[in-house]
Amino acid sequence: MNLRKHPPERRRRTTTLYAQGCCCCCCCCLHSLGGLIGSTVASVKARTEEERRTVKAYWLLFFIATGGGMASFAAQEPNFSVVSMIAALTLPAAQLFASFLVVLANMVWALDLNMLARITWKGFLWAFVGMLIMGGLLVLFAR
Repeated sequence: MNLRKHPPERRRRTTTLYAQGCCCCCCCCLHSLGGLIGSTVASVKARTEEERRTVKAYWLLFFIATGGGMASFAAQEPNFSVVSMIAALTLPAAQLFASFLVVLANMVWALDLNMLARITWKGFLWAFVGMLIMGGLLVLFAR
C-alpha cells in the first residue's frame, strides 16, 4: 500500500521556512560583536597623544556613521527592531567607513595612521572570527 499526497485543489501548498537555518538570531550578529571587540582591544593600547586623538576620532566617526545609518533606515522603516537588526548586521561596514573617514580627517588633524591600521585590522580579523563562529553555528543548527 502506497500513500500519495495530492496537491490542494484551491489553495497553495504551505511551506515551512527556517530563519537562516538557525533557531535564534543572536548568532547572526557575532561578526559585529567580534569587530567591536577587536577594535576596542586595539584602541586600549593607545600611548601617545596622537594615538589617543586617533582613537577618539575613530570612535566618534563610527558612532556618527552608525547613528546616521540608523536614522536613514528609520525614515524608511518605522519598526525599531528591524532598524536595530539591520544596524547590528552592518556594523563591520560602519567600522570600515569610520576608518575611511579617519583617513580623510588626517588631512586636517595630525592623526596616527599606524594606530588606525591596528584598529581596522583587529576589527576586521575579529569580525572574520565571529563570522566563522556564526557559520559553524548555522551548520550545527541546520542539521
